[in-house]
Amino acid sequence: MANYLKGIGDAVTRVNEILPSFDARINNFLIGHASGIIRGEFNEFNANTIDRGVRIRSGMMQAHGFFGACDTDTQINFVMPSATRYVQIFAEIDLSVIPNRFEVKATAQSNSTAHTFRLDNLRTIPNGRFQLHLWQVTLTATAVTLQDRRAFIDKVRDAVNAEQATNATNAGHATTAGSATSATTATNATRVNDLNFGRNTSFNSLTVQFPSASTTEFIERKRTLYTNNSGFHIMATVSRGTTFTLNESVADGELIEFEYKLETFGTTRRTFRARLDGGTSITIIDFRAGLTRNSGFTAYSWTFSFSGSTMTYTGGYYLLNWANNGGSLLENCEMRLYKVSKVLGSNV
Repeated sequence: MANYLKGIGDAVTRVNEILPSFDARINNFLIGHASGIIRGEFNEFNANTIDRGVRIRSGMMQAHGFFGACDTDTQINFVMPSATRYVQIFAEIDLSVIPNRFEVKATAQSNSTAHTFRLDNLRTIPNGRFQLHLWQVTLTATAVTLQDRRAFIDKVRDAVNAEQATNATNAGHATTAGSATSATTATNATRVNDLNFGRNTSFNSLTVQFPSASTTEFIERKRTLYTNNSGFHIMATVSRGTTFTLNESVADGELIEFEYKLETFGTTRRTFRARLDGGTSITIIDFRAGLTRNSGFTAYSWTFSFSGSTMTYTGGYYLLNWANNGGSLLENCEMRLYKVSKVLGSNV
């Protein structure tokens, strides 16, 4: 057995022909791959140089559902040139001859690396040819050098594109599973590095569990209501009555999250959450120790009211050195407000 092409019957008379073009369409549908060398079959058309030549090892390729294979080595010898020349080695499926033929071939020597290969669509051109680049050879008067130009494809079990997979029973190698409508039987989904959902994606229920993760871990979704990258400067008395336009309305029972920091002490941002539960306002309460003289305790509060998509700052207090000298109740506490968010799905 030497060179052969999948899809034909008797190599001479074509008796018991299997209709190669129809067979190729079926293969193309089943594998869904681009053209290339099938990884792991034979010797993948590996090559090595010999005295004034190269030896191309066995291999198997596919193009538009047609399979070509060579289970023996192909040796190509050269007349060494006086100046640098280039030769392109390729595997060719040729449907223009009867019987159809598969061969490993080489171009004539050229002073340029440029070469146009025949890349016919063999499913639509019944007498077409497809040439798959394998190696580029550089020849000088004394040396033969190989440059690898092979393109590989994996077998069907390593689904390169599972975009239309309804039941990805083995998503271990699924590079793209963007349109998988049901991955409930994905028994080998070992890696999902980037999981993105479109803006209009909706779920009745969504649970994401990471490998080796506790079942108590969960994914939380939030929507930004207000944001200010520099932090809006709120002064307790001067800023009273300041209104903020939110991106959407806030309703009773929803969980609201504030991101802020104290203007007077430190640069660390803080997070505070509270639920609009039977009322229209939320008071942020913060507590510090050792920030002022004599290491007393200090407490802060800022109150925001909500009406539809409008948030209003209504005032705050600053209790200085409480539990040390009795404390001083002031109204000059300051904070910077960076973000207000709504925790989705948190309604009571």
